[in-house]
Amino acid sequence: MVSIERIPQNSWFQGLPRAFSEDLLRRASVVRYSNGEILYTVGEQQGHLWCVLSGFVKMSIAMNEREPRFAHIASPGFWFGENELILGQASIVEASVSGATELLMVRRGFFLESAKRHSGSWHYIAQLAALNQALAVSGADDLMLRSSRQRLASVLLRLSANRSAFQGVQRTERLPVTQSELGEAANISSTGLTSLLADFSNLGAIETGYGFITVTSPGLLEAELRE
Repeated sequence: MVSIERIPQNSWFQGLPRAFSEDLLRRASVVRYSNGEILYTVGEQQGHLWCVLSGFVKMSIAMNEREPRFAHIASPGFWFGENELILGQASIVEASVSGATELLMVRRGFFLESAKRHSGSWHYIAQLAALNQALAVSGADDLMLRSSRQRLASVLLRLSANRSAFQGVQRTERLPVTQSELGEAANISSTGLTSLLADFSNLGAIETGYGFITVTSPGLLEAELRE
């Protein structure tokens, strides 16, 4: 059985009845992935419930006729996979690993067995789905900001769990995201993104590096959204 102490901070999981959470962990497996490995792709059938124990999972979305585009980072404590678990439909998300990563995996069959013993199981999964839906709606709302400067600030805050962290996970300073991915997430051209990142860096809000961005002052980014 996976120890409950191994699960990083998450207000949703901590709010589950102890008997249910322990039953989930009793049936869960810890799986390890290397940088760049793909958990599942768009259109793939996957019905497992996942939690990030360490490392990061990058999520790219694809709707209609578009290719997958980077949208979010699941940091330690983040749970995902509930939509496919509920609906039994192919995924609209591609999930890939960034860095050495440990994940908790609850297989669909194991969850269904647990649900038979705990009457409120589907209610709690619906709660998780609602939290992740709120995160998605918040992200879409931020993309409607007319100012590219504010769009970038909002995306950096969301990726670092300083904004719309509805699951209550811990904040993350160092984001394993490339400038190309950040441009996709904020819908900003590469030229415009380079200029804005330089501005935010000069302000002391962020630090940039090869393949990562560190959010050093969330408060300065939040101030951008108040202007």
